[in-house]
Amino acid sequence: MNKASSLVSPSRLAITYRAVCDLIADPRNARTHPKRQIDQIRASIEAFGFTNPVLADPEGHIIAGHGRLQAARMMGLAELPVITLSGLSETQKRRCGLRTTRLRSMPAGTSKSCSWSSANWVRSMLILISR
Repeated sequence: MNKASSLVSPSRLAITYRAVCDLIADPRNARTHPKRQIDQIRASIEAFGFTNPVLADPEGHIIAGHGRLQAARMMGLAELPVITLSGLSETQKRRCGLRTTRLRSMPAGTSKSCSWSSANWVRSMLILISR
């Protein structure tokens, strides 16, 4: 077995298409997307299609990809590509979402392309530290 395949988890990821109306944004999402960024995501989807699926749990709660979901809704898309992650605890979902959105230990307003909700950022950091 080569080195790359030995690092892969035993379960394989599958991309499925799920109805946009069945996906639920996390109201505690630590990252907010300004309209300008949603417009950029939309332009990228229009130019190249979806190159990065949304991550969700089996019930349709978004783990990562809130901006892509917002753009898809603006575009009136009926469905989008989703990787469903099963068997994660709420803490694992939170950690995955934070890591996937490239948390760099920045409080709100320090990024030009997006911002972090201060209260959600602090809450997220406390959850990660306490576990």
